[in-house]
Amino acid sequence: MADLDHIGLTVGNLEASIAFYRDVVGMTVQTSFALENGGFAKLTRNPQAAIKGAYLRAGAFKLQILEYTAGGGTAQRIRHNNIGSPHMSFGVADVEAKYRYVQSIAGARIISDIVEVVPRVRSFYVEDPDGVPVEFFQMTR
Repeated sequence: MADLDHIGLTVGNLEASIAFYRDVVGMTVQTSFALENGGFAKLTRNPQAAIKGAYLRAGAFKLQILEYTAGGGTAQRIRHNNIGSPHMSFGVADVEAKYRYVQSIAGARIISDIVEVVPRVRSFYVEDPDGVPVEFFQMTR
């Protein structure tokens, strides 16, 4: 079996997405890069492809975010009930403190109140700059 290395997201604005995942989520930026050679274009079967990107980390989780600088496509309609729509979930020690923290960040979009989804799991959602739902949850006793 292969080991999972990272999850990748195509974003509309790399700098805005880095700021969100670093400042709101709390991930650490590992590296940034740009690719304008034929290798990525061949890999993705998109001859015009040129990208800039970054890797971010939260614990063992690694996220790759890519912005197309050439050869990009259109935005998808991201909703929980649409097939293929992603969401990410991050465990926190204190969901109320995280909620207050996210409220204090200019431009952060909270899209739900804190909800007990199932017994002993309290969570809320925010949206990243492209509308991808990001959940913060706390396991309670």
